[in-house]
Order: sequence, then C-alpha cells, then structure tokens
Amino acid sequence: MLGVDYDRVTALPEELQKNVSRRVDLLFRVEAPAPFVLQVEFQKKNQPTMARRMLVYAALIHDKLHLPVQQLVIYLGKERVNMPTQVVMPSYTFEYQLIDLKSVSYRAFLDSPLPGLNLFAILGNFGGEDAGRVLQTIPNALVDTSADELEKYLIQFEQLSELRNFRTIVP
Repeated sequence: MLGVDYDRVTALPEELQKNVSRRVDLLFRVEAPAPFVLQVEFQKKNQPTMARRMLVYAALIHDKLHLPVQQLVIYLGKERVNMPTQVVMPSYTFEYQLIDLKSVSYRAFLDSPLPGLNLFAILGNFGGEDAGRVLQTIPNALVDTSADELEKYLIQFEQLSELRNFRTIVP
C-alpha cells in the first residue's frame, strides 16, 4: 500500500478536532502579481515545536483566506537560535523563514523610511560599535513623526531595549 512496507495497520479515530483558535503576531495581505498572505511571528526563546506550530498557522490561514502563505519568524532571543524550520514528511516538506535579528546590521533598520522599523535597530548587530552611541542615534531617526507617534515609539523603544538588557543605557 502506497509503496511502503509495513508490519501492521491500526485504525485511528476518524474525527479530528477542528475548533482550533490561534492568534498570530502580525498578518498582512501582500498585493503583488501573485497576491499572498505574510505572517510574522516574534519569538524570544527557542521553541522545539516552532515548525509544527507554523504548519498549523499556515493551514489555518490558507483555509480562511484561500491565498498562498509566506511565514517569517523573527528571533529576538539572547541565546543562539536553535529552532527547526521544517516539518518533513514522506509526501511533502513544510518550511518557514527564520531570521535572527542579532545577525542583521542595526543600520538596515535605522536607514528604513518607516519609523516603526527604525526601532528594531536596537535589536540588530552593532558590529562592535559603542552601544551607547548607537542607542542615541535611534530616537534621532524618529524626528519626522508627530508628538503622539513619537511618544508611542519611545515607549516601544524602551520596551525593546529590555530585550537586549539596555535598560540602564536608555534614558
């Protein structure tokens, strides 16, 4: 059967639980020549079951929106990233993209025209530059925002600084 040698076949219950509810971190419909859905998850710790979790998300998103799904996990943790990015089965392989922000230069974020993205510079790789000096440049990238937006971004900046243990450096 199915071209697989086997010793025994055991019947399993046919009913699968479908009332699964999941909340993703970010979800976007991307208008392109071939539209798709982009799911972004932020992860602070290595999770051995991340690939299976992302597979469930992909199936739920595709079932609801009927569009191809691309997934990105952004790792914010302190330890070395060590999560599987694939679920391999005999008939198919599922895979998502994983980015460790410590491997991305802070300048890639700082030079972005999007103020919210500028904040992620604090999580990037400083490449040996003085942390205090780098941290002072990040709020300067927010000068063209309104007072309300600036207040929101500075709160987020403070929160992100805690992920890198920069609480004592950030004013």
